[in-house]
Amino acid sequence: MGLPIGVPLLEAVRCAADHRWLRFMAFTDWFHHDTADLAFAVLDPTRTRIAVLAATDTDAHRDALG
Repeated sequence: MGLPIGVPLLEAVRCAADHRWLRFMAFTDWFHHDTADLAFAVLDPTRTRIAVLAATDTDAHRDALG
């Protein structure tokens, strides 16, 4: 969210409420749409910056990726 290092957790939580958050699904060989997959996008309050985080603990089979 562009906060400086060392911002206290509760202050970061208050700032997070000002942002627009979206959870989305990624359709790739890496995502199996289970509870370990996550994908979030966040738009800052000025609507000029977006950050995207997508993560999974699933290992795709090497041959499946082509």
